[in-house]
Amino acid sequence: MLGRGRSRSKERPYRIYTTDFDEVISSTVLLNQVTPPSGRPAYEAAIDTFRGPSAFRQTLERTIRSMDGVAGLRDCHFTFLVDHSGSMKGPHALAAAVIVDVVTAYFAERSVTYEVLGYTTRNWRGGRARARWRRRLCLPNPPGRVCEIRHIVYGDDRSDPNWRDGLGLLFAADVLREGIDGEALRWAEARLGDGDRSQRILVQIGDCSPSDAATDQANPKLFLENDFLATAVRLTGRSDLTFGVLSFVPWVVDGFRQFRLRDEALDRAADVVASLTMLATGQNPPPITTLFAQGSTDGSSSHR
Repeated sequence: MLGRGRSRSKERPYRIYTTDFDEVISSTVLLNQVTPPSGRPAYEAAIDTFRGPSAFRQTLERTIRSMDGVAGLRDCHFTFLVDHSGSMKGPHALAAAVIVDVVTAYFAERSVTYEVLGYTTRNWRGGRARARWRRRLCLPNPPGRVCEIRHIVYGDDRSDPNWRDGLGLLFAADVLREGIDGEALRWAEARLGDGDRSQRILVQIGDCSPSDAATDQANPKLFLENDFLATAVRLTGRSDLTFGVLSFVPWVVDGFRQFRLRDEALDRAADVVASLTMLATGQNPPPITTLFAQGSTDGSSSHR
């Protein structure tokens, strides 16, 4: 399943050292925890930028309406899973927030159901999970995933529209840490359930670079990445849902739907709409080599 430039080390079954410190939390509760009064000015400045009339927002608000012509759109349910790892900090986090904000507002107008989720870790370098493992003489070895994961529930089509205010978490330094992509995908998949819509679509938005320093150091090479790839390929093979990735970086991996989001505002808006349209209609993206030829601005074709 891997394309050029990728290799897998000998795979071991995915394991988790402990789930005692993991959490699933609403964006409203988390927002109150990470933005004390002293941090409000910087947070509100970021929100002003996010809500402001950027070229990307204005173009996306205009072009998303071309999806009015997508047959069966109202029979779709979309789950958006947004990467909150530190590598998203800055322009990518801003773009992700705008995408979710604009697209879900449009879906609400068109009676398309959706849910928005996020994922990150609670602490750097494994936090209390790693500390416990070290106190116990670093056994078992390797430990598997040895960090505290945080899964965030933003809102859905039945929520108060003010749930979108929580997207400011994408600009909170205390939230953007590390990412365990494979587990996040399985969590989002479980929340999709069987559904009552004819087409269920899971969309991951981010750079798809699973990483946690503690877990990476304590396990064989590519432990987290292999789990993500296996999960993404498995989801792609399901006949009862559609899975795709809107990625800010080019991947050189076969086996699942990857939609490269280009950097220029007009191109990126077009990419978002084209990607969602293809997912809603069951189409596949262009070949990976085509994506790179059109989407890489630096000529690079390797994953970071």
